[in-house]
Amino acid sequence: MVVRAVNHVCFTVSDLDRSIAFWTHLTGGGPESRVEYHDAPDAKVTGYPGVQMSAAYFRLPGDLLLELFQYHVPESVPASSSETYVVGNAHLCIVVDDLDEAYRHLQGTGATFRSDGPVPIESGEHAGARSMYVRDPDGITIEVLELAG
Repeated sequence: MVVRAVNHVCFTVSDLDRSIAFWTHLTGGGPESRVEYHDAPDAKVTGYPGVQMSAAYFRLPGDLLLELFQYHVPESVPASSSETYVVGNAHLCIVVDDLDEAYRHLQGTGATFRSDGPVPIESGEHAGARSMYVRDPDGITIEVLELAG
């Protein structure tokens, strides 16, 4: 098997309209489409007989598709933990030019910050950069990264 590309990342949310508002504010643009899923092929792909869900699709820079799904049948339920140290947890990293401005931009949006602002990265792949983790209203972790130089 040869992996040719990464096509999309998907997050399950509890309130699609609220998530669309948050992600529109974060990314500066709204979803390119919304879709309702409830057909037999949808049930086969997800493994949930009778599945019903609503989806919104955002096109992110680099041509990555962000999918937000709200399940109605079965109903979306909160994760037992959104801590990043929990096995199976994931985060999406977005790159910005000005992390201080991004920090201000996300104030009052329902985001919760894991630090008091941008944090310098001193080692590893992104040494010299600055980063911060924020969580959206459902607890989904987003790393906001300002690259070095």
